[in-house]
Amino acid sequence: MQNRKILIAESDPSTAKIVSKLLGEFGYPVVDVVTSNGAAFTSAVKYKPALVLLGDKLEGSKNYLSSGQMIIQYFGIPVIFMTNEDTYPQEFIRKPIQKDELKSTIDLFF
Repeated sequence: MQNRKILIAESDPSTAKIVSKLLGEFGYPVVDVVTSNGAAFTSAVKYKPALVLLGDKLEGSKNYLSSGQMIIQYFGIPVIFMTNEDTYPQEFIRKPIQKDELKSTIDLFF
């Protein structure tokens, strides 16, 4: 069976709640919701998710792009960045999160 577990790393509680709820509706299990850079790394090691949704304002992170690249490099886990910035990384979802965009972006990985 394919690993479809997703880790949410997002400092905004309302965004994390919406994303978690939507992922449940889509049938993707959320293994953890964390608010800091360090917790994201710890959770990635502990749960070995198939995908990380990474917010742009994590506690303990000066540069969310660097944090995402570290997760990709050290753990081999793909990252989708959640941001409201005008400049986007390669794989991103624009905040505020839209249901259809979230679903179609995540489906690219599974």
